[in-house]
Amino acid sequence: MVAVVFSLLAFEATALGKTRVFRGRVIDFDTKQPLEGAVVVAYWLEAASAPLGEVTRLKEVKECVTDSNGEWSFVGEEGHPHNPYWYLFPLVGFLELYYTRNPNFIIFKPGYETYTPGNPCTFLAYPYVNKKRLLEGIVIEVRENEIAHALKYGKDHTENRLVNSSGEPFFPAESPESKLRLLDIPFDYSEDVRRELVKNNGFYYFRSYTIAGIKKLFTSEQRKKNLSTIAPIYPSDKINMDSFLKKQIQFLKRLDEERKQLGLEGYGYYERVKDEK
Repeated sequence: MVAVVFSLLAFEATALGKTRVFRGRVIDFDTKQPLEGAVVVAYWLEAASAPLGEVTRLKEVKECVTDSNGEWSFVGEEGHPHNPYWYLFPLVGFLELYYTRNPNFIIFKPGYETYTPGNPCTFLAYPYVNKKRLLEGIVIEVRENEIAHALKYGKDHTENRLVNSSGEPFFPAESPESKLRLLDIPFDYSEDVRRELVKNNGFYYFRSYTIAGIKKLFTSEQRKKNLSTIAPIYPSDKINMDSFLKKQIQFLKRLDEERKQLGLEGYGYYERVKDEK
């Protein structure tokens, strides 16, 4: 039994450790122009089963700054949407079997709305291809439209996060990534748009070329409210805190600059770690 368990653990560890390229483009939603200098931060949590649920800890942080075309990319661990060790918990519950969750993303540019996992931005679009279901096209989500849809049809929702069981707006298209790169896509859609369930096998944002359209904020009140949704990423126990902070140096810099410009106190982490090697 012990040999079987550890064989399964070795197999799962190999499968879970694979990496992929995360990539996308950030644009001004109103002008449709690329946004240079936006910082994209990804962070990975490890989780393990426990008697009262899951315990988590911070595993990795990466960042990238968009280029003149608004594009960014980096390689990171693919992660897993669910605990692959759940079936082993009754057998080896005394062990902390950590797995890496799918990464979470933050997109931040001073003066613009921020994308976070719990606060999606105005517009998101990504290609979706499923040969078994004969689907090839682009998923497009306009936040205001999805909130209105959820309200009308009684789906579970909050102001910032939607759970829409009727599916996501889907636009059939050949070579969907090419159309995304050219912005040859609709930026709005009607109430009767075709919908397909595409998120049932995990989270798709940024796993393939994803367009994020963010809106400019014009008042200090809007910008201050936006800042309340984000903060530097570091472990809750603050162990090895600086090593994680150094991996998000551009995010820390822009975050403090925006706070100070609005008359708020900066976090001070950028000054703390900027010269560390």
